[in-house]
Amino acid sequence: MEIKNIRKLKNGKYELTLISGDKVITYDEVIIKNNLLYKKDITSKEIDEIEKLNTFYDIYDKAIKHISKKMRSTKEIKEYLEEHDLSSKEEEELINKLKKIGMINDEMYVKAYISDKIHLSSDGPNKIKNELLKNNIKEEIIEEESSKIDEEELINKVKRIINKKVRTSKTSSYN
Repeated sequence: MEIKNIRKLKNGKYELTLISGDKVITYDEVIIKNNLLYKKDITSKEIDEIEKLNTFYDIYDKAIKHISKKMRSTKEIKEYLEEHDLSSKEEEELINKLKKIGMINDEMYVKAYISDKIHLSSDGPNKIKNELLKNNIKEEIIEEESSKIDEEELINKVKRIINKKVRTSKTSSYN
């Protein structure tokens, strides 16, 4: 089959129009990988390969959108990818690709997670550490980032929690 036209769509994808009238929606990576800009004649086997790559890049695109909502650990991404029909080889390839572009970085995840929990919740260091261990984060990374927590900040946090409890307690005396 011959490619009649390649048109860019609004969502970053491309539409390949074949001589037969069939249309294939694909990604720029697939076009480049299969050299479709220069090779106008493709076989049905190549169309099947394009469809397979489209599935991979659809999941890749969904994973990026999933990460863009909230920073994720490698374990969280693996769990997310298990919901989709990917082989373990494809799953590993996708995770490596996300790591390569910096979308998955467990060190940055730990740093952001600890900072958020210290500043935005009443969780203490032990609870934060346990939550990170549940995400299969290496203990060395957790310890390194935990050591950077300012103790004065933790003391102030405890004082704020105590003061809040004292203010909101109607049945107990101030002492």
